[in-house]
Amino acid sequence: MSWEKFWPGFQRGDPWAISQLINLVENESPNKEDIMKAVAALKREAYVVGFTGPPGAGKSTLIYQLVRLLVAKGFSVGVVCVDPTSPFTGGALLGDRIRMMELNKRAEVFIRSLATRGSLGGISRATKDVVEILAAAGKEIVLVETVGTGQIEFDIMDVADTIIVVTVPGLGDRVQTLKAGIMEIGDLFVVNQADREGAKETVRDLEIMVEEAKIFGWKPRVLATEAVNNRGIEKLYQAIQEHKNYLQQTNIGTLRRQQRNVKRLMEIVQVNINKRMEEYLENNSRCREIVDRVKEGGVDPYSGAAIILASFLRATCREWLSDTTIQPENAISGCSIKK
Repeated sequence: MSWEKFWPGFQRGDPWAISQLINLVENESPNKEDIMKAVAALKREAYVVGFTGPPGAGKSTLIYQLVRLLVAKGFSVGVVCVDPTSPFTGGALLGDRIRMMELNKRAEVFIRSLATRGSLGGISRATKDVVEILAAAGKEIVLVETVGTGQIEFDIMDVADTIIVVTVPGLGDRVQTLKAGIMEIGDLFVVNQADREGAKETVRDLEIMVEEAKIFGWKPRVLATEAVNNRGIEKLYQAIQEHKNYLQQTNIGTLRRQQRNVKRLMEIVQVNINKRMEEYLENNSRCREIVDRVKEGGVDPYSGAAIILASFLRATCREWLSDTTIQPENAISGCSIKK
């Protein structure tokens, strides 16, 4: 399928065109690289807010209410909901959440569910690409909801500018268990369902944790919300804005994005190397022989890896040097083959 036919609609912000490009990228279409290059060329950025927390904390309802508020304030908003993967279809088990459908009908809002497809860490492999696509489509703010495994989902740090850790009353033991890691990722802590018994105690516990952490720089805020009743959402918005201003004024936001860009670069390099290596092993009888010998114990894994890697690098350099589409200024210096 040619992706270019969706591009004019995408640039206009047409939801159907946005969906089609996301489908191609999420499903690892051969056009994925071209699509992401075109997206990057638009040089548009969105402010990304990540929501993480245990199942049942009310993250989706909180996001729903926040999106309503953001739209009322004139923002164009994207939402990425990462769901568990169906073992049969590989798709998102929850699909596009029913409670979000009311918002998805609005021109200012685009909501997409992504399946984890085996990825750990709370987000899917495609999440970062989809966030970039939504930013390029003109979304000023993108909200990302992690899958909610009940564990600390560190991968959200690779996507979000502001990270919101959502919890509910009655999880005191779990909060203490997560204490060390939760302080590393949380910019804001939200005690949702604050009308429940024990809410004040949970807020106090989190405030004590923040104080004891003796964090340098930004001091995480602790807020109470009742998402179902649309209470505390304005204060949450103000806290997000406060953190955004802090990142801009201290230049920390720029530094974080630069670090994420470099990490993203290395991830893409690694993925492409792995893919090419798999193809090379499949088509090279000599390397398959080495694999068999390692399997049988005739060659140790380190020696086998050295042989395969040397063979792979020689073949790859030959391919690069013979590729007339690679300009000299873009070629890797020092990649040479001894005659």
